[in-house]
Amino acid sequence: MSRLEKLIAELCPDGVEYRKLGELCKIATGKLNVNSKSDDGKYPFFTCAKEVYRINSYAFDTEALLVSGNGNVGYIHYCNGKFNAYQRTYVLYDIQEDIFFLKYLLEANLLEVVKNELRLGSVPYIRLEALTNFPVPITPKTIQEEIVHILDTYTALEAELEAELEAELEARTKQYETYRDALLNFDPENPHPLRPARLNQLLQILCPDGVEHSKILDICLPTETIDWIGDIEKSFEYIDLSSVDRDNHLIFSTTSIDSTTAPSRAQRIVKSKDVIIGTTRPTLQRYCIIPDEYDGQICSTGFCVLRTNEDYVLPRYLYYQISNRDFWEHTEMYQRGSAYPAISDKDVKNFEISVPPLPVQEEIVAILDRFDALVNDLKNGLPAEIVARRKQYEYYRDQLLTFKPLP
Repeated sequence: MSRLEKLIAELCPDGVEYRKLGELCKIATGKLNVNSKSDDGKYPFFTCAKEVYRINSYAFDTEALLVSGNGNVGYIHYCNGKFNAYQRTYVLYDIQEDIFFLKYLLEANLLEVVKNELRLGSVPYIRLEALTNFPVPITPKTIQEEIVHILDTYTALEAELEAELEAELEARTKQYETYRDALLNFDPENPHPLRPARLNQLLQILCPDGVEHSKILDICLPTETIDWIGDIEKSFEYIDLSSVDRDNHLIFSTTSIDSTTAPSRAQRIVKSKDVIIGTTRPTLQRYCIIPDEYDGQICSTGFCVLRTNEDYVLPRYLYYQISNRDFWEHTEMYQRGSAYPAISDKDVKNFEISVPPLPVQEEIVAILDRFDALVNDLKNGLPAEIVARRKQYEYYRDQLLTFKPLP
């Protein structure tokens, strides 16, 4: 039997009393708008955001829990000292129970308890009455302190694990980017030390005097558009900018459109193995290679469509060329507009790439495909591990915070 189980068996063997939160603390709200914040303010300013802002005046000087009433509904901050609060933020103070026990309890159960009271509109929010009536188990302080100790330890371990997993992902991603850039560096005077021996041999045999360079414009074929003139009954899958995942560079969602629902008259037809690059807000780096399932479908005019002449350049080789930092520095340099920056197709296609012989391209693509698969497995696996750990923590927390009520 654990120490907690022994304490419960000794101090409350028949169950515990439940009381309303409003009977155990005072509940107020802030009085200010969000625009009252000041970047160099002297005091913490709590709004309904997870971030804590600053402000130059304070309305509270106490130990308190701050509950977001809208926005990040139910998100909870702890503060002890002088602070101020947004008008939709609930301030819980003069708390009779262990404040950290109450914080864990609210984090575990508040949204579930008040979901029927949650007002849904343009912005969901918690009513004061729902918060006031939140049920709190009144356990002996010794039990509350033991639960807080256990959950503090578990939370710290979970946060440490998440940090380690995220650091591993970041390190592997940087390793991949460094290796990719090494493979795409063809400086004959300074061969990159990470370049494999087989690739060096191919370069020496097939292009001993160096690798040719070409603008993207010169190695691509024309693409087609559809202008919806006449009665076109066929529907298409529409790839817009939000369809392309920024992390995995894959199409994860599309919209079915036809001549009556098309967003504009002229749209671009894509074929399998085309490389598409988001030209609106290019620094978001939305790009991908079109898989077979989207052959003949349509993409937004916010994409530049690159269709390589495969007699000279492999589509996946071009995909890796536009993945490296040199290309994205080029897009940043040539983007225009401040509110909604974009780069023209012409400026995209003026970027110059190295064009080694096809056997060299094939070798580079084979290597990077293997490395890319490993990194993507890591990208998919680590977040899943983090989610699993969070669920494990939440289950354990909920078990600790569940008490039998008194008969």
